[in-house]
Order: sequence, then C-alpha cells, then structure tokens
Amino acid sequence: MYYQITLKPLESFYFGAEDSFGSPKSEDKRENYFSKGSAYFAKGEIFPQQTQILGMLRKEILKHKQHLKYYKNDMWVSQKDRGVATALVGSRWTIKQTLDLGEIEQLSPLFLLKDKSLYVPSAVDKDLILDKIEGKSIINGRENKTEAYRFIKKDKKPFGAKDYLCSSYISDNGEIELDDIFTKRVRTGNQTLGYIKDDDEEQLYKMQSYSLDKEFSFVFYLTSKSDFFGSEYRSTVEIGGERSRFVFVATKIDKLPEISTFYELKEENCIVLLSDSLVDSSIFSYCKISLSDKISFRTILNRKSFSKSSRVMLLKKGTVFYPKDENARKKILACIRLKRNFRRIGYNQYIDLKN
Repeated sequence: MYYQITLKPLESFYFGAEDSFGSPKSEDKRENYFSKGSAYFAKGEIFPQQTQILGMLRKEILKHKQHLKYYKNDMWVSQKDRGVATALVGSRWTIKQTLDLGEIEQLSPLFLLKDKSLYVPSAVDKDLILDKIEGKSIINGRENKTEAYRFIKKDKKPFGAKDYLCSSYISDNGEIELDDIFTKRVRTGNQTLGYIKDDDEEQLYKMQSYSLDKEFSFVFYLTSKSDFFGSEYRSTVEIGGERSRFVFVATKIDKLPEISTFYELKEENCIVLLSDSLVDSSIFSYCKISLSDKISFRTILNRKSFSKSSRVMLLKKGTVFYPKDENARKKILACIRLKRNFRRIGYNQYIDLKN
C-alpha cells in the first residue's frame, strides 16, 4: 500500500542542526535549553532529518487510530494501548539496534512538490563534464599506459575546491535552485523563560529559520502493510524542537513515482545518492572518481537533558560515484545497501545510472 504525504508549512520553520541552542561544542548534558556554552547563533537546516519525519509520522498514525491521550498539553500512549501501538508503528531504536517499524515498511527521502511536479536532488556534477586524462609512465623500465579523471566546467576550465557543487532540484518539468524557493529568516530577541533572569546574557540569541515558496510543499512516500489513513487524510502536524507547523495530507496512490527518468544518462556509469547516506569510507576505493560533501547526523536521546547520540557523518544527497568497473559498481551498491536501518527510513537511497 502506498501513500503520497505532503507537508505544507504554515509559517517559517526551524529544523535543528549542530549549531543549535542546545548544542555547545562540549558533549555535556544540560538542564535547560539556554545553559552556558550554548550556541549564540542557531542555524537551521532546509530539510529535516528523516528521523524527525518518522517521529512525526508515527505520532500522526497513533493519533488518527486514537491510541494517543492528551496529558498536560502533550500526547502520550496509554499503558493499555502500548502493545497495539508498538505493533502498529514499531518501537524506539538507535543506529546500532534492529529497526522495528511495525506496519510501516519504507519511507522515501523528503522531496519537493509543485502542483503535480515532483522535484528530486540533482547530481552534484550536473553542470560539470567528466574529463579523462591519458598518459604514460615508466615502471621497472617498462612503459605503461595511465589514465586519470577530473571534472571540468562547460567552459573547459578545471573544477576546483573553491567552486560550488550543484544544489538544484530537477523534475520532468524543469529545474529549480533551492535559493529561489527557500528564504532565510533571522530572528533576534530575548527568550522570556521563567528561570532566566532579566540581566542574564543567555537571553540574547539569533535563530536562522526558513520559509518555503507558497507554490511548493515537502513530500515523501510511505509504503505500508496497513491502511493507515484511508483514501485521503488531512491534519496539522508539528516537526522539530521549535514545533514548526505543517499541513499534513496523506493520499493513497497506486504506485511509487519513477524517478530515474529525471536523470540524464552519461557516457560513464554513475551512481547518484537521492538522500543523505551513511556509508563506510571504503566505498571510495571502488571509484575512479567521485564528488561529494558531508553533513552531520545525530539523534536526540533525551529531550529533557538534550543529550544526543554520537555524531556520524553522512554523505550528502546528490553525491556521485563513478565505479572503476562492473565489479566495483556492485561493491558500491553493496556499501550503500548495507545500512538497512537507514534505508528503511529514507536514507541511503540512490539511482543507478547504468548504460
């Protein structure tokens, strides 16, 4: 059973990252949101983590199925409903645990939607050309052919470390730049919490959030064993520590969208990451060349103390791998598929552009 789920922001939104009020450089556990050492400038991300999407989805399913009870302005699963709730949406997990999602089978990465046009991340080398350099070397008195690869721009100039990677999104209806549809909102002011004194400098902060062009929505796809929402379901949900609000619309669909047609085949076989992905560094040994960037990933273990899991680095969506040969291609795919927990919640997704 498949659902298309759209999330339309009702206001500007903030998705926490490393530079958040609750994330100083030290790994200490703090008693409140604005303790000493907290970041002064909290910079949000454009997209939430897939773990945040999963948490929101689980809560909405339980709410719709009437397994949540209101208590002190929050919602909880009652003791008698815990077994049913766990069977429906699974239990909590960490990176090292076996993932239990109950009747949820798979989440897609979070994409963008305008009208009926789906937009997905482009390959970071979309505006570049893969250039093969051939030469010769002398090893033990013997002449050997050598080859190396590099990326060059369309004007034939070399692509260097100071150049920007492509960060656009593509569809069968064209291409968009994220800067054209997301707008930064910086808020400066005092945090009026009861336990902070008027002269406490910790009250002063800046928060960078975002707003999304009104013609666009976030969208992801749910594969499930159960009929969670019927043919269509609407609600209002909250995502992230700042409880940013979104209109949630779940629509039952017959099949998942075909995304591979959005990408152009190149002369060389190429694998593109559709989502941020956790992989072992050995993956690069199978590539004749790759192009990537990294993003930090953590999950919150305890919301009262803001303790977090250990940091891991993910390769960003749009990363490209060019395998050395067919066997190397299979090794790269095996590295991506290895993290099954991550794949099921929308990470470690890819497109294999094989000629």
